[in-house]
Amino acid sequence: DCPHPAYRDRSIVALQRELQWASHLSEYATICPCPELPCANYARIMMPLLLSPLSTQLWVRIPLSVPPVTEGGGDATEGWQLWHQLRMMCGHHSSLCVALEFTDIYGDDDACLDKWLAEPVRAVIIPTDIFVTNAKGFPVLSRRHKAFLMRLFRHRVQVIMRYDRGEEPGSRQMSDEGSMGVSQGQPQGMTMDAYLNYVARLFQSLEPLSQAQMFEQPYLDYLQAPLQPLQDNLESQTYETFEKDPIKYVQYEQALVQCLQDRMAEGKTNPTIMVVGAGRGPLVQASLNALQSAKIEEWTVYAVEKNPNAVITLQSRVRGDPCADWRRVRVVSGDMRQWDTTERADILVSELLGSFGDNELSPECLDGAQRFLKRDGVSIPTRYFSAVAPVSTTKLYNDVKSYKDQEHLETAFVVKLHAFFRISGEEYQPVFEFEHPNWEIPDTHDNKHNRRKTEVSFTARADALLHGFAGYFHCDLYKDVFISILPTHMSEGMFSWFPIFFPLMEPITIKQGDTIRGHFWRLDDAHKVWYEWCVSSPQPSPLHNPGGRSYFIGK
Repeated sequence: DCPHPAYRDRSIVALQRELQWASHLSEYATICPCPELPCANYARIMMPLLLSPLSTQLWVRIPLSVPPVTEGGGDATEGWQLWHQLRMMCGHHSSLCVALEFTDIYGDDDACLDKWLAEPVRAVIIPTDIFVTNAKGFPVLSRRHKAFLMRLFRHRVQVIMRYDRGEEPGSRQMSDEGSMGVSQGQPQGMTMDAYLNYVARLFQSLEPLSQAQMFEQPYLDYLQAPLQPLQDNLESQTYETFEKDPIKYVQYEQALVQCLQDRMAEGKTNPTIMVVGAGRGPLVQASLNALQSAKIEEWTVYAVEKNPNAVITLQSRVRGDPCADWRRVRVVSGDMRQWDTTERADILVSELLGSFGDNELSPECLDGAQRFLKRDGVSIPTRYFSAVAPVSTTKLYNDVKSYKDQEHLETAFVVKLHAFFRISGEEYQPVFEFEHPNWEIPDTHDNKHNRRKTEVSFTARADALLHGFAGYFHCDLYKDVFISILPTHMSEGMFSWFPIFFPLMEPITIKQGDTIRGHFWRLDDAHKVWYEWCVSSPQPSPLHNPGGRSYFIGK
């Protein structure tokens, strides 16, 4: 970017030679110098390098804040703006990453830091002059820098310590409020070991991962196609994974106990429970446990399952499960929508929920099965709704884009979100809601009553790049017993469901205060159900997945 042509040309040649040398040495990455705004020429230089067969990634050094161009004039610029302009000009190339340099933090709102968690930050450069001196004379990071670094540790960044001779290390002091100031009489010239030891102690102080977090590690930011248990027969290993959930079946059992006790208080004895979509039997076991807890001896339990392989497991449990009550369970092999019986249930139990609540066709299945339910019967679950939130997530967008086709950009993926930024201050907004039983279903033999259309509106809390929407669900099993993956009501320790991600074909640049207006549809025909979505503000996007051309759930 130098105005002198000869110097500029020599600099370009030098950069190219350095990168070729790094590639020759098989270096994993090369840290490139920080660009300046506007960075059009820098991007022009970088693009041929990114498109070349170099085996090294390019990590661009980006500061948290950029000081004014002229000394004593103007305001500092958020470093993210520099990165955003560069990556847009470089076409979101996946080999272009960030080496984030700690400087004074831009702004008082933590959103300016949170958004970096959605970017490909591969390293953190910590200059020694950013440290402050605590009361004992040791170097420490300010409260906000420390908290941010602790979060970055969870994203497996590399830490690069840099000794800055422009300011004597340890020459700043921590005030009572955690701000910085010049120390008076504090030790000067500390060795690098003091800084390294401090950062190492921070890393070692991380809380150990819980059982659920350990389970989630291989799935962090890993795109998965949603299950279609109605269309496909699940494998035994898939059932086994979900059956290990330590929370879900406890909640179901608690809901069943409350429901049974309420019905007994009303004088309704000898209950009949139908578990529809019984799988290998975990909900049947929860029902048997609830009957025992409620001290009910006269009961009938049906296990209805369409997967013939899972039916074999159910029949085997009836014959030989250690729980003797299994001998009384009646196993039915068939689709709940087609099976017919004169028996009527007091309680209809199911776990047909997907990551977006209704995306495994729970409404359609339970509409067909509720004919088995007494008019005063109870469905568990009784109600569930889906919700969305606008997110920035460079990793997921690059992964979807790497397929280089329209189909994946119009597919909703199940994913354990990790490297993402929730753009709005609102955690979510509800989208589609369903209640069971629904005795108001019109007798028209179609599914129009399960179609939905919703508009959601969010206000951006920071400048960001909108890559899509994260989807969640909340389910009321019975009264106040629920299971949820909503950020505000998360069932702690439950790992049966990860959020769902609705990508956008092209990311949308968002300014702080912008209104993000999204539109979602749930539609169907005789053979499938699908979602459509788009954005109308602050700028319109194409309608995604019209007619279910790329992604649908088979009936």
